[in-house]
Amino acid sequence: MQESSKKWIEVGYKMFAKDGPDGINVERISKIIGASKSAFYRNFIDREVYFSELVEQHSLICLQYFKDIKLIKQWDPDFINLVIKYKTSVLFQIQLRKNMDKLLFKEAFEKIKKRNDKECLHLWAAYLKIPENNEVALQLLHLFSDALSLRLTCENMTYKLLFNLGDEIRNIIYSLQTLSRINNESRSYTMVI
Repeated sequence: MQESSKKWIEVGYKMFAKDGPDGINVERISKIIGASKSAFYRNFIDREVYFSELVEQHSLICLQYFKDIKLIKQWDPDFINLVIKYKTSVLFQIQLRKNMDKLLFKEAFEKIKKRNDKECLHLWAAYLKIPENNEVALQLLHLFSDALSLRLTCENMTYKLLFNLGDEIRNIIYSLQTLSRINNESRSYTMVI
């Protein structure tokens, strides 16, 4: 990537993460980086090429994120802190999800989501205390991700928000396990009588 293109990508990546593709404003970016609007078109030809470059940048950042996941041992606090470290990339991924009507964004979202599922599922399953049930853990990871995409903004992305959301799901599992145990004991008691 050329040095002149790099500035456009860095600023655009943050804008996309915050406001999605509709938030990308060439004039605003040009003012931030101190370049002319025509410089944008010399570097990228059009918005579609620019979006492709932003998605490529996202993929590169996520490669490092996936390497970092391999170094952590547990969901809380390690993974939660990693998500905060990669705040802009998480928000970018959420914007891809919200804009999946565009094929480029859909394909990029699904590729990263699939790899994220693979890399963090064992941490999530252990956190939920269901390490033997990856299928259920994966479904709950998707529920966590969906809820996160609805609740998360640039302003409120904190350890507390991420922890509380994970804890909500863990408490649901605990309640279901307790209910199941009570039902099983009730059946056993009925059979004895």
